Amino acid sequence: MTAFGGEKFVQPPRLDQGNSTILRHCFAAESCWPAAIGTRFYKALHVPPSDLDRFFPKAAIATEGSVSAKIADLTELMQTRFAGTKRVKALPDLAHFPFVGTAVFSQTGHWYAWPFSTPANDLLSATLREKILDAAVLAPDEMLIAGKPETHLWHFERDMLARLRSRCRLVLVHETAHHSVYRCR
Repeated sequence: MTAFGGEKFVQPPRLDQGNSTILRHCFAAESCWPAAIGTRFYKALHVPPSDLDRFFPKAAIATEGSVSAKIADLTELMQTRFAGTKRVKALPDLAHFPFVGTAVFSQTGHWYAWPFSTPANDLLSATLREKILDAAVLAPDEMLIAGKPETHLWHFERDMLARLRSRCRLVLVHETAHHSVYRCR
């Protein structure tokens, strides 16, 4: 059973074939015999990083460093620069790992200042997406955290950063290995 679960994790998503990797193979020529699963599992784990899609979580970890370092970096920012703040204007989620903020905020007691229940779920609705983008406002001297590099931000957070930049001038006030902190001027 562990191999079945492991194979599910290491396979790239196939939107045209649903979520069940195991069933997909059982009804295909690849078969679902344990030996076949073990072989596919081994091959999937040993794909050279150059052959991986950098937006697939396993690939991102292999090619762009540890997600845990990004989480530790954001956690330290929350505990130092935003210790007394419960709601934080933050865009920490990466295209290949859109749960950096949720992972950190659930541990530090912070949450997004934007009107999210959970970003990944709320953004499935075009109406909620527009309401959240409309709420993307920074007051003068208010700070914003953004993941680095900006080109790797989750698509929605790139849109939100562009919206914020159109509404105020963002001045870099602090930088870490994985995040930039801006102040609205």
